[in-house]
Amino acid sequence: MSMVAERHSAAAPASSTTKTKSAGRRVDRSLYSNPVPILLPLSEHPGGPSAFVVIYTLLKSLLLIGYRRIQPTPAPPYQGILVPETGCVWVLPASDAASAESDYYGHVKKWELWSSRSTTVTIAKGVLHVLGLGLWRGGFFGKATLSRGEPTWQSRLSDDTQGQPKGESLATSRRLQRRAQKQSTGSHARNVLLRQALTVDPERYQLMPEEAFFLAHCLGILAVKESEEGCILSAAELWKRQRNINSETTDVSKEFAVRYAAYHYYRSRGWVVKSGIKFGTDFVLYKKGPIFRHSDFAVVVVPAFADEATSDRERRSWLWALSINRVCAQVSKPIILCHVVLPSTLSVEDLNDPACIRKLSIWDVCLRRWVPQKTRD
Repeated sequence: MSMVAERHSAAAPASSTTKTKSAGRRVDRSLYSNPVPILLPLSEHPGGPSAFVVIYTLLKSLLLIGYRRIQPTPAPPYQGILVPETGCVWVLPASDAASAESDYYGHVKKWELWSSRSTTVTIAKGVLHVLGLGLWRGGFFGKATLSRGEPTWQSRLSDDTQGQPKGESLATSRRLQRRAQKQSTGSHARNVLLRQALTVDPERYQLMPEEAFFLAHCLGILAVKESEEGCILSAAELWKRQRNINSETTDVSKEFAVRYAAYHYYRSRGWVVKSGIKFGTDFVLYKKGPIFRHSDFAVVVVPAFADEATSDRERRSWLWALSINRVCAQVSKPIILCHVVLPSTLSVEDLNDPACIRKLSIWDVCLRRWVPQKTRD
């Protein structure tokens, strides 16, 4: 098997105006139109703002500065608990953040007024879906532990009890039917009773370590705690917690600063970055999101060193390249080798500061399988 490597430019994915097949599909697409959980303002004055708009904006900014001095800084709309074993963050539901739905909605509005930004916190059918639904619809951040994306375990369970399986529930019911044909009737009945006994929603909405820091530090929309009653961790404290998880390993590719630099690099260019552990890679890149199409690229983070004395520390073998390329070629995913270059002036102490990513440089190479039959003239 041969391979061909080419330099890859991680430009922002081009937007397409693909026609939808049904009105329901168009409604679904409109729900996921925001690239981040913050509503980005559109330019209403392509020719430049008028003098009235400039004066109004200036007065509004002055009033906002006075309001910020009077009112204390409100907590961000989303709160989560850090899982020390993995570095992931579990997003707290609305019932844990406030006593009532109206109180929490008022808290979100207060934060939006204080920060002069709008969020994608969604209220539908009288229920505040703060358990990750706003994060999923605003850039596909995180994933529910018992669902493929947004939290649907409770609704799927209610659909099953009403005899109307659909979506993931339909796939689960068919899987149970096939399993029931191989097992005894008593075993299948015990499985049904076990599912009916689960009255409390056990589902958690989980964020990757890189996603959690991006939302907390870059967007300021997430507050991370070590426990529900604990204090909110600052950006520097959260950074150190994430670095300490893999502090015992000598593999530089597991360094949180290196992985987050790669994540931030592709996120800032419009890609939806998700975990690539299913394919043996660090990340996968989506043009729009998981609900629209499969991922387009698989990313492997490769740390590089500017100092020649340490450049041979993390060599990758051709056997590794052939193996990872074979796996990704079966699922039609080109591999991007994301080289994160650490300068020689960067010390270990500098990695404890989140600002160290400004000193890192990134260049990437796209690795594809070369098939001679497809390249003949």
